[in-house]
Amino acid sequence: MAAGDRRLRLGSYLGDVSALSFLPSSPRPLLLAGTGSELLVYDLDAARLVASFRVFDGVRVHGIQPRAPPPADGLTLAVFGERRVKLLSLRVDAEDGGAVAVRLELEQRLPGFDHWVLDACFLEVDGLLAIGLGDNSVALWDLTDRVFVTRVNSPEKCLLYSMRMWGDSVQSLLVASGTILNEILIWKLVPETLSSSLLSSDELGATGVENHCYGSARMWMLSCQPQDLTNQTAKIDDVDIIPKLTLFGHSARIWDCCISDSIVITAGEDCTCCIWGMDGKLIKTFKEHIGRGLWRCLYDPSSLVLITAGFDSAIKVHHLCNSSFHDILEENVAPDGLKYDSEVFEISSPIVSGQHGALDSKSEYVRCLHFVQENVLYVATNNGYLHHAELSDTKDPRWTEVIQVTEKAPIICMDVMTVCSDISLDKEDIIALGDGRGNVTIVRLSSPSLEPKIDLSFTWPAEKDRQLLGLYWCKSLECSHIFTADPRGTLKLWNIRNALLSNGHGITTTQEASLIAMLESPFGARIMCLDVSLQDEILITGDKKGNIAAFPFHKTLASHDSSEAQQKIPLRDCFKGAHGISSVTSVQIITSASDHIEIHTTGGDGCICFFKYGRNVKNVEFVGMRQLKELGTIQSIYANHASGNQLVGTYAIGFTSADFIIWDLENDTKVRHTG
Repeated sequence: MAAGDRRLRLGSYLGDVSALSFLPSSPRPLLLAGTGSELLVYDLDAARLVASFRVFDGVRVHGIQPRAPPPADGLTLAVFGERRVKLLSLRVDAEDGGAVAVRLELEQRLPGFDHWVLDACFLEVDGLLAIGLGDNSVALWDLTDRVFVTRVNSPEKCLLYSMRMWGDSVQSLLVASGTILNEILIWKLVPETLSSSLLSSDELGATGVENHCYGSARMWMLSCQPQDLTNQTAKIDDVDIIPKLTLFGHSARIWDCCISDSIVITAGEDCTCCIWGMDGKLIKTFKEHIGRGLWRCLYDPSSLVLITAGFDSAIKVHHLCNSSFHDILEENVAPDGLKYDSEVFEISSPIVSGQHGALDSKSEYVRCLHFVQENVLYVATNNGYLHHAELSDTKDPRWTEVIQVTEKAPIICMDVMTVCSDISLDKEDIIALGDGRGNVTIVRLSSPSLEPKIDLSFTWPAEKDRQLLGLYWCKSLECSHIFTADPRGTLKLWNIRNALLSNGHGITTTQEASLIAMLESPFGARIMCLDVSLQDEILITGDKKGNIAAFPFHKTLASHDSSEAQQKIPLRDCFKGAHGISSVTSVQIITSASDHIEIHTTGGDGCICFFKYGRNVKNVEFVGMRQLKELGTIQSIYANHASGNQLVGTYAIGFTSADFIIWDLENDTKVRHTG
């Protein structure tokens, strides 16, 4: 957000690295990495980015599978993300001075799938590409004729967290599926009928299935729960399964693993990468990443090069260069008390257009966006700035720096309410900002559609560091009250009426905002949305794990005297899993003249759920739901009213991958599709 050119343009994605692969048979050791929609090519010797290609539009790259052996005219890659697969031709040429030139061309674009792609495997003997899907099925694509041969479903129909396939033909193909039921299923295809045969199913005593299953000469099935990595086993035909091992070392979930003939390498959510011997003993632990964890690890036994990549956008190269360490790996022995060194260097991140150098912790980037009109956008950043952008079809956006609420913490959450001014007929925007230190800042702007002017701002501490994740205005309470949410399902109600009526300008004292009520979700999950009906004295919340909860909300809370003691609001009723395990994105209370009120919720599962709340029995009852297959996630429902409050139409607003969709619920048609 630096001064100067502020035109909106498509830029590089600087987020978590979600895929890794070595590039075989290249003149120099090259690494392929997937981050966002881009495929990055790195020179490992020079530790620099060689090339960057946009593979998808708005879809993250989840996997990269090179074809081996590579043809003479270039290497074929299967790159997949979400429901899409592309076959790309990558050509690497050596130039003078040791540099390399990389070209990428599209070979084939496969039709979209109805489930996420979890793995891809080239079956060279049959000239096919096997695509593993999230519904525990495998699709076979003819690489020559460019058509689907068939799609084979496993006898065990279920949704998967992960899948890994081995083999070079349909006959030798083995599929390992990690299910949402904490099982690993191993099955194969039967070429005679192109049907499937289940080989084994192992029940896992864990809270989640490990994201990827890797193999070498032997089959390995890995799953995990906090503080353990369990290797479940069985005897499957002529495939040898190593007896069970429990490897203690990680303090959180394991996201990836690599297995060679001598070691096991695991990467976890605790930002650690562990190297284990075949006897289950921990040989070495790396912890160079920060943030939410390591997503990927990659290991080359011939060069002893270990690659780790994580949520922090960093790719780290570990060269296990100690000769004694090499001998120990080969002998699979780990003497007690011996420490092993490694050479570590970091590959640079892509350079952002318009910035000097790579993105780092001091760079400014967007944390929150909020439209208040079709041409007015508020932008909050990690450096504590609030920006106002006026968009135009004919001119460049006009940017205004409104305020920097803090220099020491990023802005984490934002909500905006537009009200009519008490002094004039103009509208005012009341903007609530929550930062990483747990402070809430309220900014009142006049003339927001023109040059915004700060009329008032004040700050108070609402939570501890890193505990403030949500801010919510509620129309029925206007702007005199605001809710704050923490990660554990606690909701706080604050009275800010006196502060907003203050004539002073600047930072006010903590007494200006008073905590008048608290409530706790019975599910312990972060509250994502809410609605209040003062007429029916009810508060409905929706959380991150698909649950809704009802709380009494007396009218006295809306007119609460800040001098009174705070209240703890008890739970009245709840409904678990209203949207499965997907987040609830919106809640709407609809008052009726009958003995109950209606509750409409939307979620990340693409569903609209309908409930009723009895005024007399005071419980939440599920009435029904409507699934919109065209929308992967529904963000909200919009009711369009004409003059006289006559309903003209009702629309669902949401996304499918990176495509923004408005759906007419009355006519069941698509109104707008932007991708």
